[in-house]
Amino acid sequence: MNPLLLTLALAAFQGPSPVDPPETPAVEPAWEDFDGVALIVNDEIVTLRELNNLLNDARSAASGTTIEDANAMLADVAETTITIHLQTQAGRELGIPPEAVSETVERYLKDERRTKTAKETEDWMREQGAEDLGQVRKQITRELYRSFWIQGESGRGINWSRPYKDRYVRPGQLKEAYLINKDMLSDPTTYRLQFLVLPAAAWGDAETAKEALAGFRSDIEGGADMGALVEEFGAALRDTRGISDWLPESRISDPAVASFCTDAKEGALSPLLPLVNADGKVEGYQLVRIVARIEGQAAPSFHDAKLQTQLETLIQERWDQSRLTDGADRLWRTGFVRGPARLQILPPWARRQNQAAGR
Repeated sequence: MNPLLLTLALAAFQGPSPVDPPETPAVEPAWEDFDGVALIVNDEIVTLRELNNLLNDARSAASGTTIEDANAMLADVAETTITIHLQTQAGRELGIPPEAVSETVERYLKDERRTKTAKETEDWMREQGAEDLGQVRKQITRELYRSFWIQGESGRGINWSRPYKDRYVRPGQLKEAYLINKDMLSDPTTYRLQFLVLPAAAWGDAETAKEALAGFRSDIEGGADMGALVEEFGAALRDTRGISDWLPESRISDPAVASFCTDAKEGALSPLLPLVNADGKVEGYQLVRIVARIEGQAAPSFHDAKLQTQLETLIQERWDQSRLTDGADRLWRTGFVRGPARLQILPPWARRQNQAAGR
C-alpha cells in the first residue's frame, strides 16, 4: 500500500470513531465542466481528459508500438480506472464521518505547503498530475477513501467500528508454508569452474584424447596456464579461458563433475573425467578446476522466531491479496459500468482467464 495513504488513514483515526456517525445533510452537487464522458461507474463519470491523461502516463512506461498493443493498454487503463472508482465509492459507503476525512486531508496539505516554497509546491502538484490545489485535495480524498476499503476488505483495518477479519495464522499453516518454501530459504553452494574439454572426434578417438589430456594435466600441475591450454586445445568456453559463470550445485548437470565438486576445495584440479552421451558412450574427456567456491547455507530451522515472523507476514499478504481480488470482483458484479462501444471492457476475472490462457 502507498505509505502516504496509510499515514493519512492512521492520522485520521487516532481515537475511537463514533458507532453511529452523524448524518450529513444532502448537498446538491455543483456543475462541473468536462470535455466528454469516457466511462460511467455507478453514479460517477470518468472524463475523456482524465482517461487520456492516465493513458499518456501508461504510454510513457510502455514499449509496445502496434495497434494491438495500444488497444490492450487502453483496456488495461480503463479496467484499472473503473476498479479504483468502485473501491473509492465502497470506501465512502463504510460510514466514515466526512468531516474527519476532510480534516485529515487539510492537515496533510497544510503540512506539505508549510515545508515547501511556492515553486516546490507547484512542482509537487505537477508530480501528482494536478493543475491546482483543488485537484490535489480531490485526489487525496479519493485515495484515502479507497485505502479505507482496502484496509477493511483485507482485515488490516484501523481502529474504527468495522469488525476485523480473521488474520491469525495457525501453527499448521506456518508449517505448511515452511515446507513449501524450504528450498527457497536455503542457499546452495555455488562454483566458478574452469573446463578443458577434449572431444574424441577432434583427436581421432577417445583414448587419444585421454592421453593428450593426461599430459596437459601434468603440465598444469607443473605450473602451466590452464587458460592458455583451453584457448589452444579446448572445445568449450574459449572466450572465457574455460571459466564458467557462477553455477549452483543444481545446475551442474554432468554427474562426474558434480561428484568431484562435492568434496573438492577451491583450486582443486579434477582427475580425467569422461564425457558420456545419453547412450553411455564415452565421447571424450575433460579436466575441471574449481576457480572459486561459495559455501551454501541450509534453510533455517522451522523454530527460528525471525523466520516464523517472515512466514506469517508472507501468508497474511497472500490472504490480503486474495481478499482484495475477491472484493474487487464483487464490486464489479454489483456495480453499473458503461464505456464506449468500441472499447471491450472485460471484468477483471475474464481478463485474468485470458492472460492465463495466453490470449
